[in-house]
Amino acid sequence: MQVGPWLRLRALLALAVSVGCVRADASGRGSAEGGPRKCERRLVADAARRGEAPTAADATCRGSATAEAAACAPDDACAEGAEAAANVILVTLDGVRWQELYGRPDPALGGADREVVFLRLWSSLAAEGAVLDGEIANPFHVSLPAYQSIFAGQTQPCDGNACGRVGVATFPERIAGERGLPPAKVASFASWSRLADAVASRSGATFVSAGAERASASADADLARIEAEQEPYIGEPARPDRVTMALALHHLERHRPAFLFVGLNDADEDGHAGRYDRYLASLRADDAWIADLAASLDRMGEYGRRTALIVTTDHGRGAGARWTDHGVTAVGDADRRIWMYVRLPRDGRFTLALPARRVTHLDVRPTVEVLLGLAPEQREGGGASLVTRR
Repeated sequence: MQVGPWLRLRALLALAVSVGCVRADASGRGSAEGGPRKCERRLVADAARRGEAPTAADATCRGSATAEAAACAPDDACAEGAEAAANVILVTLDGVRWQELYGRPDPALGGADREVVFLRLWSSLAAEGAVLDGEIANPFHVSLPAYQSIFAGQTQPCDGNACGRVGVATFPERIAGERGLPPAKVASFASWSRLADAVASRSGATFVSAGAERASASADADLARIEAEQEPYIGEPARPDRVTMALALHHLERHRPAFLFVGLNDADEDGHAGRYDRYLASLRADDAWIADLAASLDRMGEYGRRTALIVTTDHGRGAGARWTDHGVTAVGDADRRIWMYVRLPRDGRFTLALPARRVTHLDVRPTVEVLLGLAPEQREGGGASLVTRR
């Protein structure tokens, strides 16, 4: 016998009343509140938005904080009225010197034009956030040790780019585990394949697409099509940043993740090749993509208002004729200085809490954890959150 839609609604409402409207507080725990009337309004509103009668998923969504995190619609209807955690997009630009971030092309290196390199950052985004001076935390000044320190929240025993997978749980893994999120809600897209060895200590807990590896689900035809356009660099396990950025923007629009990491790599390749002209072109492309990300968030309603944007680099580069290189054995401390851009969620629930020192890579993890509603774990030699909740 087929059950009528409104009979089914009454049964679902009874279930919702029995479990209460459960929300997740800042610690990730659930609390019953709202009562049957609010449950009913939300069940009916969610169903109307889909153009159909309520389903079991509507009641399940309110059955527990974990189910809420996993089953909410893209517009976060399940978190309506709740003190929901923020979302975070973290972007890293590999090997971007502070000299170009803060200034204009260096004529001594062949920079013929005098236009500000990160024009969009300084013309609009800087006023919406904060550009911070910083320094790397690892003693080797190369990429994989830097990325592992970012995601682990403390310096790792990794001394080069071939040291393998990070040996401790990273903050994307913690986010997925403690908030009960499916992989698509905690996603990483990176041009350089070895970034997969930094974002997670094991595969499967989060979504990772790095370098030439194709990690998309076959059900997502658009993502598979974009990945099929990959053109790995000759001799380097990486793909062009334009592909990585297309993948990330598609995933952002379709899945609205709680955490999204985007690792771009072209600038470092151009730097090592000694092509200052291409290096500048890559930086200007990075500037445009960051602006595109911010503009996308501005168009995404409540999700966008609740999303923070953090941008940094893994290391600097040498100065003068040694600008092509980095690493403590190659250029000493000339590449130690880095930078960081932070744009807080636009809903006013957070404020910057800057330390009386330069920021470091180790500050990224506790900052993301606070934004995602998790209490930062204390780590020996770790950093501090750059934000606090109002």
